[in-house]
Amino acid sequence: MWYTGQKVVCVDDVPRKPPSTSTLRTPKAGVTYTVREIYESKTSPGQIALVLEEIINPINEHFGHELGFSDWRFKPLIDDDSWAESVLENIKEEIEEESLALLTE
Repeated sequence: MWYTGQKVVCVDDVPRKPPSTSTLRTPKAGVTYTVREIYESKTSPGQIALVLEEIINPINEHFGHELGFSDWRFKPLIDDDSWAESVLENIKEEIEEESLALLTE
């Protein structure tokens, strides 16, 4: 489901634990990010973590890599151009209606 380079949107930025004095940067809800790395959590087997291009945090000494964010906090950004086709179709219909109106005058 996830892949490197994928655009995702954060849908949940609510901390599960009380905020610490940590200086780690975290994703914000409603913001689009790019997946830089994907790995399975060592502390929660089966849980997938996403590391993001736009957020760079220091390497965690205990785990030996930068910590990612739980994948359930994100939804894929759908690169769907169907909206553009719909807009173009509406414009085409409007032009056809205006053309018919001019012809009947």
